[in-house]
Amino acid sequence: MVISLANLLAFVSRPRRADENDVWLRHLLTTSEIKKDRLRHPKIWQNGFKAPPRGLFRRRWTLEMSGRLLSRVAGIERFAVAKANGARLKHQNSSAKFSGVIFANVAHIRAASGTDGTFDVYQTHAEGDRAHADLTLTSPKMVGGEVSIEVWESIYNTVLLALPSSAELARLEGLGNH
Repeated sequence: MVISLANLLAFVSRPRRADENDVWLRHLLTTSEIKKDRLRHPKIWQNGFKAPPRGLFRRRWTLEMSGRLLSRVAGIERFAVAKANGARLKHQNSSAKFSGVIFANVAHIRAASGTDGTFDVYQTHAEGDRAHADLTLTSPKMVGGEVSIEVWESIYNTVLLALPSSAELARLEGLGNH
């Protein structure tokens, strides 16, 4: 088995807490997360959060959602379109297309934390993406074996949506790393 240098770095790299002035963002590559130019119900979030992968350094959080740090991004829409094209080729999924970006200031994400769980953002390594960062959730309130709806509502109410070709997306593009 051959392991790429990027995968080895991802395995041995220590996650670093993101700067509170940075912005975490995630590309949306399906329209199923958006309805009438708004994010769908917060329950949809549970599908995006996964258990963290194993690595040399134990990740202290319960769940994570992949995204990117704006300070390290160059070309938000260009990256997302390339990811959608790659997904279509890899999975023969003709429905993958850039549908928007969800984003929030890291300080606001941390402020969404409460007694129901703790949200944070960590810069983590991913193959081919130096801007990769995870929105993390630690010790969430559980109801019936699932994360409670209050937890999803707290982060849902924190993130914003920028649609393709919108003024908000243009503003984000202007703030990114050039």
